[in-house]
Amino acid sequence: MDIELLRTFVAVVDSGGFTRAGNRVQKTQSSISQQVARLEQHVGRALLKRDTRKVTLTEHGEQYLSYARRILALEQEARTVVRAGEQITFLRLGIPEDFTLTRLSAILGRFAARNRDVRLEVVSALSPQLKAQFAEGQLDIIVVKEPEPTGPALLRWKERLTWVVKSDTALHRQRPVPLVAFPHGCFYRCRATAALDAVGSGWRIAYESANWAGIKAAVEGGLGVALLADVRGFRGVRELTAQDEFPPLEPVYLVLRTRETPPRGAAAEIAKELAQLIPEERPVVAV
Repeated sequence: MDIELLRTFVAVVDSGGFTRAGNRVQKTQSSISQQVARLEQHVGRALLKRDTRKVTLTEHGEQYLSYARRILALEQEARTVVRAGEQITFLRLGIPEDFTLTRLSAILGRFAARNRDVRLEVVSALSPQLKAQFAEGQLDIIVVKEPEPTGPALLRWKERLTWVVKSDTALHRQRPVPLVAFPHGCFYRCRATAALDAVGSGWRIAYESANWAGIKAAVEGGLGVALLADVRGFRGVRELTAQDEFPPLEPVYLVLRTRETPPRGAAAEIAKELAQLIPEERPVVAV
């Protein structure tokens, strides 16, 4: 069966008449009538009721319409898959474990819907690991943390570091201080231990996790004190300040880098989307 017969039939139903359907699919009214007649002959049933004022579905036409839509959708899907197989683009994105995951998921979902010929791979790890993979050519775009601004970047912005502890505990008064931290190599962990050493406060690692959800759960559960950049979404915690004998720290830098500068194509689009994740209160540093 000619797939165009189904397209014509659906166009007539959706537009409510032969003339309007002809405008939609760029065919004459007589051609539309002939194609519908051929489809009805193929099916062996009348699909449309025609009068001088409107066109409506018969009972058989109503049943057949859903199948026609499904066949057309499947045919479109098949053509998209076959064509994309020759044009597929692979885009590899590396992000820190604690990077605004909720908003990031929404952005990546919209990007995937607009770019069906792009296969997106997301790697979540500590910044030193991401930088190493980027240097080895394993990643195309990275968002990484750096203690100081170094090297070229597409965009760079500051993140304020905050000491946090569960509100109804006195864990911050314990010595050595129980720390909740990412594994060795994390900038937050290095900054936290160095700062406590500088003021003469002993510390111990009470809980360690490479997973942001684990860090969040540990702080909210009262396992220790953590030094973090973004604590929005945490419940039942409070910030520790110099009055609590926890020194303020210099911010870290969040850096967006792409393999090509400026980026092109899908990489440029996803880089633009990632830039929108920067909270308004974080100062952007011109690069």
